[in-house]
Amino acid sequence: MKKINIFMSILSLFAVCALIVVFTINQNLVFELNGEDNITLMVNSNYIDEGVTAKVFKSDLTKYVQVKDKVDYNKVGTYSINYYLTYMGKIEMRTRTINIVDN
Repeated sequence: MKKINIFMSILSLFAVCALIVVFTINQNLVFELNGEDNITLMVNSNYIDEGVTAKVFKSDLTKYVQVKDKVDYNKVGTYSINYYLTYMGKIEMRTRTINIVDN
């Protein structure tokens, strides 16, 4: 019985430490768009997206970012560039809106 109590105490301590680590990482997670949230461009324009910053503390997380870009720069409309960060079982999303306009 004593071994079970010790084991449960260690397991509880481990769980609390894990929660503290996850909370600390989430509080220090930086995932933000570089540049403007909304961009307006003339139809047939060339555009180089500025991407996102993804890091926790000083660690670069950009390798965990996936980009879904369905912008047709040759057609008037409103489009989105979506960035997904999957890290430690959590998914974050940031969106840049691209407005393609004609004269």
